[in-house]
Amino acid sequence: MDLCYFSDEILGRILQDESTAHQAWNRLQDIYLNNKGHRATALETEFSNLRLQNFPSIEAYCQRIRDVGNQLADVGIPMSDERMVIHLVNGLLIEYDATGSYINQAMPTWERAFSMLDSEPRDQSSPGIAVAVNTPPTYPNQNTNRLYNSRGGSGHNQNPGPNTRHPDDSRTHNMPRGDT
Repeated sequence: MDLCYFSDEILGRILQDESTAHQAWNRLQDIYLNNKGHRATALETEFSNLRLQNFPSIEAYCQRIRDVGNQLADVGIPMSDERMVIHLVNGLLIEYDATGSYINQAMPTWERAFSMLDSEPRDQSSPGIAVAVNTPPTYPNQNTNRLYNSRGGSGHNQNPGPNTRHPDDSRTHNMPRGDT
């Protein structure tokens, strides 16, 4: 059950002396139906900006998506399960990538998508921040003994790694990488 709260100003406009409940209901409908377009626009904006990072839990995030979806339906813009599920996945954090991909492929009902996310064990060490790992690039068909030199030809690797042998002689190089 949804509960609604009214400001004193609106409550004063709805509840007038010696009016019936039906009359009060009609006044309430008039107030909200006259505001329908503005309310729909505000709800659509809120819906499009919902992201998990702005909520304390997956449960709170999912509940807000459902609440805004229900409110949009109340102003004449029904929300399909598919639209809510797509938005749910789009607003997830990186630690939900695997489950989010599966949900996108399977396109389950709203309830099933929520239960899949709610039951997923998350990596607690990554709070949604991607971590870059510094690894040297590898290239297909890379010859590790030869490098392309700046004069347009190829030459021997002039700076091999630590404790490696130069391909043309028996010298051992004990220089750290990057030093010349």
